[in-house]
Amino acid sequence: MGFAIPSQTVAKIVPTLISEGEYNHPWIGISGRDIDPDMAKVLGLEDALGFLVITVVEDSPAWDAGLIGSDKTIEVEGREYSIGGDIITAVDGIDVRKIDDILIHLQRVKTVGDEMDLEILRDNRTTNVTIVLQERPN
Repeated sequence: MGFAIPSQTVAKIVPTLISEGEYNHPWIGISGRDIDPDMAKVLGLEDALGFLVITVVEDSPAWDAGLIGSDKTIEVEGREYSIGGDIITAVDGIDVRKIDDILIHLQRVKTVGDEMDLEILRDNRTTNVTIVLQERPN
């Protein structure tokens, strides 16, 4: 079995590991789901893009910035869908197609204490929210 670590990740993390003995990963404090074609249809979206925030962890960067998690569910054709939460459509001007886009951006570019601009869709309107990244809890 083998695995690979992207060189960008190594270049970012290894110097901190050497100098400080540890690396603190940045954290937003949300959970949710990617917008797939079925979810886009339920929400009345033109494209299946973005990440629906379902839960916002109390006292997290997302909590402090006022992100809103899903507050209700609906059933369509026997399947439940969370609705009502913010949909993250971009981070720092980079389109978000799914959660991986957010996580890769955090891993490659961001560190604890950095600001990150989120473009969100809330109540059918696009707005921007700035969050300050904190250390990911254990």
